[in-house]
Parts: sequence; structure tokens; C-alpha cells
Amino acid sequence: MIVQPRKWYWLSFAFMLMVSAGAWAELPMAPLTEHAVAPEFTLPDLNGQRHSLSDFRGHLLLVNFWAGWCQPCRKEMPSLQHSYEVLRAHGVRVLAVHAGPMEDSTMNFLRINQITFPILVDRELALKNWAVSRLPTSILISPDGRMIYRISAGRDWGGEPMLTFLRSVLQRYTKSGAPVRVQPSKAPRASAHTQVR
Repeated sequence: MIVQPRKWYWLSFAFMLMVSAGAWAELPMAPLTEHAVAPEFTLPDLNGQRHSLSDFRGHLLLVNFWAGWCQPCRKEMPSLQHSYEVLRAHGVRVLAVHAGPMEDSTMNFLRINQITFPILVDRELALKNWAVSRLPTSILISPDGRMIYRISAGRDWGGEPMLTFLRSVLQRYTKSGAPVRVQPSKAPRASAHTQVR
């Protein structure tokens, strides 16, 4: 059977789509083309103290939307902690936003896993302008406050592929090989044994 040129075109196009889809699946996070400014918010932490997204300006920031009832969220949380510990000294920050009120069992989970990065609580599910339709969803924000990568699935954040990816993104926001400008963050480490007010 002789394949006509028109059929060759569509076969080649379909093959390229398959290759592109496979390559896209290998990316740790999906790049965002618009790089829109991340919507500002102010939420309470586990101690009831309120913090704003702009408090983290100047850092490469990973915002993780999660919930205690979400098993993929709980599964990735220890690896988020590991990534935070490895990259914090280089100017990378991790900020988790819990969707809805937090139960005591979730507080115990955080304490057992020694989660120390800041955790804010969106009790009323007010952050609708972030367009989070599934959990977990993680969004990487540049030091100047723009959304640059996004993933709506659990990831091994502490694995070498992800750490290498985050380091490569970090290098794009450095000058002459120097670390990202690190400013003292207003958000303290989370204390998992305290109650949400």
C-alpha cells in the first residue's frame, strides 16, 4: 500500500503530537506562558497570625494548595518538607494553603511529619481567583511575583529530578551566579502543635 503525501503529513503530525505529549509528561511542572501576576491574598497561619502573599516577594516561591482529607496531598507533604530544607538557604520558599478548616487529625499529621514551612488556612475557600479545581495544585512564583509553572498532581518534591528542576529555575532568576535576593520573610515557621483560630 502506497501512502499518499497528504496521509504522510497527517501521520507525521500525529507522531509529533505523541512525542510532544510524552515530553510534556516528563516535565516536573507545566510552564505557564502568560506569567500573570499571582493574585494577592491574606490568610491566617496555624497560630492565627495573618500573612500576605507579598510577604514572600523576593523569593522563588512554591505555593501548594492541599487539604488533610486529600491522600495525594498527604503523600507529597514530606517531600515538600525535604525540598524546603534543601533549597531554603538558596532563596526558595514553600508556602502551603489548606483548603477549608483544618481538623485535629491534620494537625497531628503535620506534627508527626515535622512540617516546618508556613501553612496558611483558607477556611472559607476564598481564593477562587487562583482557579484551583483539584488538589493538590502547586504553583511556582518568580521572585517578582509572577506565576511561571503549575502542576495539579502529587509530585516527589524531594527527589533529584525535581530538585534539579527547581535549581535550574532558580538560576534563571539570579544575577552573575549570585543567589536570589533573600529578604527576611515575615512568615515564621509553622508550629504543627498549635491550633487554628
